[in-house]
Amino acid sequence: MNGYGRILVFLCLADLIATIILISFFGAKEANPILEFYYSSVGLAGLATAKIWMNGLGIVLIEIAVVDNKKREGIYKGLVAFYVCVYSFLILVGN
Repeated sequence: MNGYGRILVFLCLADLIATIILISFFGAKEANPILEFYYSSVGLAGLATAKIWMNGLGIVLIEIAVVDNKKREGIYKGLVAFYVCVYSFLILVGN
């Protein structure tokens, strides 16, 4: 995993931590209806597990798509940059 992948992992973890803090201490609601379902059904543990699985799946799929292929390095950087931009946008719009 290169620097872009690490940024993506950090962003996902920061979002998870911020979501847990906002829900626990400030009464915020999860904007994603799928994640809200897990939160209402199982609680914070369900929400955290679902967020980790959903984000992890995206990261793993990007990694699998370009593993050890120098020709695809540009594609990898583009996919990760796109994922980071979309994720950042959704965080800003959702909050």
